[in-house]
This record gives sequence, C-alpha cells and structure tokens, in this order.
Amino acid sequence: MLRNPKQKHGIAQKADIHVDPDILAQKAVLGDDQHRQNSGPREIRHAEIGQLGQIATDQDWGVSADVWSVTSWGELRRDGLAAEEHNFLYPQQEKQVPYVTRKLQGSEGPFVAVTDYSHAVPDMIRQFVPGEYATLGADSFGFSDTRPAARRFFKIDGPSMVVRTLELLAAQGKVDPNAPAWAIEKYLLHDVNAGTTGSAGGEA
Repeated sequence: MLRNPKQKHGIAQKADIHVDPDILAQKAVLGDDQHRQNSGPREIRHAEIGQLGQIATDQDWGVSADVWSVTSWGELRRDGLAAEEHNFLYPQQEKQVPYVTRKLQGSEGPFVAVTDYSHAVPDMIRQFVPGEYATLGADSFGFSDTRPAARRFFKIDGPSMVVRTLELLAAQGKVDPNAPAWAIEKYLLHDVNAGTTGSAGGEA
C-alpha cells in the first residue's frame, strides 16, 4: 500500500486539487449538507473519486465528502506513537500532537477509511483520529473475479463507502435512519456483479 515511500508523512492537506510535500488530496462532493471524511491508499482512491463524483450527481443523500489519500498508515502510526511517548516522558514540556490529528483537527466527521488490505491497517491510526472513525478493508482471501466484483465483495467500493457513512450519520441523527437501507437497495450492495469500481484496471 505504500505508494510513495519517500514521503515523510501519510496524510493529505484537504483541498479540491492540492499537492503538498506530505500527501495528495482530492475532494469529492455528495450533496451539500452533512459532511464526511474519507481516506485511503491511492490504489483505491483513483477509482473511488470518479465513482463518488457520479454518486454526487443524484443528490440523494445531502452529504459532502472530502477525500484524503494516505500514502503510509504505518508512518502515521509511528508519528502518533512518538508524540504519545514524548508527552508521557516529558509532561512539563509542550504537548506534541500527532501529524494525522493536526491535519484532521477541525474537520467534521465521521471519518471513513478504506484500503485494499485488512481493516487492521487503517485501524493503526484509530487513536489519533479526532472523531468517529470506521474502516473498510479486504480481510478475507480466495475470491477470484473481476476487480469491480472483488471490491464489491469486500465492500471497499464507492457505494460501500457511501453506505458506511450513512450508517454513521444515521446513528448520529443527522440523516434519515432509513437512508442506509435505501442506499443498500439502490446500489445493490449484496450483488457482487453490480460493482463498477476499478473496471479500467491498473490503479483505476
């Protein structure tokens, strides 16, 4: 998943189209009202950004999303642990704040992370995310099909991200409690053959 191992950190500065020394970021919008944050490796992000843009056009959910590209979950965790250790050993010095916390501070959640790897990978930074945090990942193995079908099977495609976000927002009372079920039906989430993400191959 480490797409650019020379980068020091692993999370983006939020922007519509922005590049900084630490990460890439691109923004996708799903409506105008509620907000969510998504992060994930670039292997998925190129495909998801396009599909999230298509989902945005139907304006069904009134949810906007900022998409962050993570280059290294492990680097983010190491940075977070270093900040924790410093604060533990030097309590009279100025508190250090983990890099990912600083980047996401002030962003309205919930936060949804997605990866081609297992849930355990984005879970490495859970304690440093300043808000409600959910992960999507491919924990199983032995499923052989097209890339869109595989991403649908593991629930790491664009519609799966939308449904997971709606579940979190519904639990917070910010969207209709029936919205997740409606989205599951709308996107045929239980049908692996209905997946469309990543059909171009490569990093799509």
